[in-house]
Amino acid sequence: MFFKGVVQADFSFFDPKPDDFHGVQTLLQTYLDDKEWDLSGFVDLILEQTTVGTVVKIEDDEDEGLFACVTALNLWRYRGQKCIVEIKDFLLHKASQVKGVADQLRLLLEEQARDVGLLVSQLVVNLPPQLLPPLYNALFDEVSWATEDEVRCW
Repeated sequence: MFFKGVVQADFSFFDPKPDDFHGVQTLLQTYLDDKEWDLSGFVDLILEQTTVGTVVKIEDDEDEGLFACVTALNLWRYRGQKCIVEIKDFLLHKASQVKGVADQLRLLLEEQARDVGLLVSQLVVNLPPQLLPPLYNALFDEVSWATEDEVRCW
């Protein structure tokens, strides 16, 4: 049976929480193509970061399916985490296939990592595009607030 028609759904934005582990993991399964890596550790980093990040779910069904996950992870803060090392290696390997790009990327990922955030953005294919501007605006606000808080802590 094939359904043709419109499905009405109200989406809401939520802070990621530990119960979202499997939903975020499902969204990020192909994050590094088909490479085996510490995806569980990566999802844990995303969910443990309480100041930056948003997940999108159906409004009245908060405990069910996840439709999007957006966050930013500071590469310096998490530099020793296995999953971050694997992501850096993956990116550098991909960049090595383009002349001159790998050295510039290595500089960003290593020497300038204090000022570099890894944007993590995965969403289901048919997510309404109207959700994207407020989703990214919220992310930029959260990053701004988090960096202000970090400065105050020093």
